Amino acid sequence: RGSDSDRASRGVRLPIDRAFSIAGFGPVVTGSLVSGTISKDQKLELLPQGRSVRVRRVEVHGRETAEARAGERVSANLAGAELAELARGRVLATPGAFARSPLLTVRLDLLPTAPPLRSGDRVSFHHYSSEARALVRLLDGRSLEPGGSARAQLRLSSLIASAPGD
Repeated sequence: RGSDSDRASRGVRLPIDRAFSIAGFGPVVTGSLVSGTISKDQKLELLPQGRSVRVRRVEVHGRETAEARAGERVSANLAGAELAELARGRVLATPGAFARSPLLTVRLDLLPTAPPLRSGDRVSFHHYSSEARALVRLLDGRSLEPGGSARAQLRLSSLIASAPGD
């Protein structure tokens, strides 16, 4: 959402979709940069843990670059994290820029072909490359009919790093 300049001005947010290790380089993560810019020697935060990491090297489409911009497909070689911590669904972010919470207030738009949704139902929640189970609490009534829309709170099975408008 928003223009390219809007995305570039927000903090760094790189949802990790792959992580692997390269001999002589160490851990590498890949993903599509949602917002901000990433450059060599930049200090970032691994969410939801909050661990500090440093970017050793940045590549865009397989070529080393000085800076990766929002909207680009990025790989980043990291210092300060172990490969086991860099699982799919984790996020590299500007330190302190994104809240982490297991509770989200959302607007749900139910597809016309979906079954009705009731408070107390459990659903799968997907946010960029992360997935969690969620308990639904509807705020506008006890049930949501197909094709309807309602405000709800989702209690997630794990912390999520999100921003308004996601």
